[in-house]
Amino acid sequence: MFLQSLLGILVILSLAWLLSEHRWKVSWRLVLTGLALQAAIAVFLLKVPISQRVFLSLNHVVMALDESTQARTRELEDRRTGARSSGELYAVI
Repeated sequence: MFLQSLLGILVILSLAWLLSEHRWKVSWRLVLTGLALQAAIAVFLLKVPISQRVFLSLNHVVMALDESTQARTRELEDRRTGARSSGELYAVI
């Protein structure tokens, strides 16, 4: 899996270099610094327990918002169709 990811990064960088108008002006130091920074952020976000807890908490917030949105959508749809429950809505159809 690691080699596949590395190959993907190399292919994207190669395509960017090939499609560039100023190939010889590419700052490889800047490119490598950016890749290193991206890798460090990925390790922090995926491996450090505090960041995992933060993302899990954010996931709970998003799931609660999703459930609330679905409930309100069902309520509005039932009100629009005059159905008292979603089961009754399907019985009408």
